[in-house]
Parts: sequence; structure tokens; C-alpha cells
Amino acid sequence: MLLLLPLDPLSPTSPEPAFAAEAAAASALGVDVALLDIDALTVEEAPDEAVAHVPGSASVAVYRGWMLHPRDYRLLAAALQRRGVELFVSPASYKAAHWLPKAYPHVAPHSPDARWLKVRAGEVDWDAVQTMTASFSGPLLVKDYVKSQKHYWDEACFIPDAQNWPAVRRVVERFIELQGELEGGLVFREFVPLVKLGQHVTGTPLSLEERVFVVAGEPVLRLPYWSDVDYPDVRADLTPLLETLRGFPSPFFTVDLAKTVDGPWVIIEVGDGQVSGLPSAKAAPALIEVLMDAVGTAESAPRS
Repeated sequence: MLLLLPLDPLSPTSPEPAFAAEAAAASALGVDVALLDIDALTVEEAPDEAVAHVPGSASVAVYRGWMLHPRDYRLLAAALQRRGVELFVSPASYKAAHWLPKAYPHVAPHSPDARWLKVRAGEVDWDAVQTMTASFSGPLLVKDYVKSQKHYWDEACFIPDAQNWPAVRRVVERFIELQGELEGGLVFREFVPLVKLGQHVTGTPLSLEERVFVVAGEPVLRLPYWSDVDYPDVRADLTPLLETLRGFPSPFFTVDLAKTVDGPWVIIEVGDGQVSGLPSAKAAPALIEVLMDAVGTAESAPRS
């Protein structure tokens, strides 16, 4: 296994500080680490320069780093292939977990209602937005295909009443303003009341949530989602989700689970495992170890 991490632009021979714990864990476990120049990939549009520090050898690599647009991830995969390196997560699998419209059909039975609207070249069809939001009843959340503005909860994330069009438009416009360039388009999600643990200084409600890393269809690492709040001794029962997790079209992804006020746990987010943050750096060795096992199995499997 080869672990790919973003290099630190201020110290190009070192990984970004946010991934230092994973670099240290990999080194301790004997995993080779190579650094990627993410700016060369996403800003300069020079993918071969981005992978210049990756050794040219037949190996399977796992990326752990910043979120990439599926287009950039595809360019990264192609540049690595030219060096004889295959990503553990294919571009199709990356997009399947990274973009909500791709992930949602696989988890819909366990997730709040979600609907989306593609936005091309920043041109929002407000009539279509009004029609879509009016099809909901009650409160909504707005995001793009990847991210929300949850730390601007009241002004750019939470819509108290889907039927109040002026309020809907005000929140959506503020979301777009803060987000800048939308990835994919707009997503509207049914708001489900969750068990609340506290409140962030920004006003974001801190709910009873956990992040589950799934490798080769199996939940391998479970962590409290929030690091700045006390958690009760309550955990989700993953048994009803196992079939869904095993059928998801990616070998490495995350699900964020939250406990509803009414009782059931629901999937509120899906993410690619390579770009999902570790809520605790202490979990880095455990994550690298399970990835080693999964990639080792992939490398030893016969190739068609």
C-alpha cells in the first residue's frame, strides 16, 4: 500500500499538518508515504507535476487529503496510472460517495428525504427552486452536492418553513453567496429533529452523531462526530445498515449517523473515505491498519 498525502506548500518535503498524524501512523506501520502537490493539480491544472514525488511502481494507493472535485480526482487517477499506480478508490467510486445525488439512492431507506437541482455556470433557476422547495412540508436544509454552510446555520443552512418562499429564497441566496462556486448544484433535505448535545458558538446545533468509516463493505472505525462536546454512552445499532453498507459502490467511504428525537438513527451524510476528516487524530493508526489489510487483499487479488 502507498499512502498519498498533500504536501505542505510552506515545507514541500512534509505533509500538510492536518495529516501529520496519519503520516506518522503510516511510517510506524511500515507503509510508504508519498506527497502530492494539490495546488499543481487544482490550481495549475498540471496533474503530472502534482504526482512528481510519487514513486513509479506497480502499487495500489490510498489518498488521504483535501476534498477534490470529481474532475480533479479523475485527472489525479490518470496521472498516477501513468506512473504505474492505481488508486484503491476509482474515480467512479469516489464520485459515488462524494456527490449526494450519486450516494443518496443507495442509502435513501435510512436517510431523510433529499432532492436536488443541477446549477450550470452559476445560473440558478429560481422558479425551479420554488417548485422544488414547495414540494416539501416543514423545515429544510440547503447545501450543494458536497457541502453546507452549517456554521451559518440560521442565515445560510436552515430553512424553517419550506412554504415560506421569501424566507426560502433569502437563505438560499445567502448560502450561494457564502459558498461561492457551487459544486454540482443545490440540494434540499428534509430537516429531522435530532437529539441535541449542545450548540456551537456559531449557533450550529451539536447533535448526537457518529462517523463510521467503511472499508470493503465493513464498518471498521466508529468515532464521535463532534470533538468539543460530551457524548452519552449511546451508540447506533449498525445491524439494519449492514446490507446497505456492503452494497455501496465504493471500497472506502464514510457515513455520518445521527439519532433522531423519535428514536431511530439515520444516515445524514455519506462521504468518500479519502477526504472525510478524522474527528480524532488518535484514530489514525487504526484507520491506516485497516486500510493496509484491505489494500493488501486488493493487491493480491488476480487482475482481469
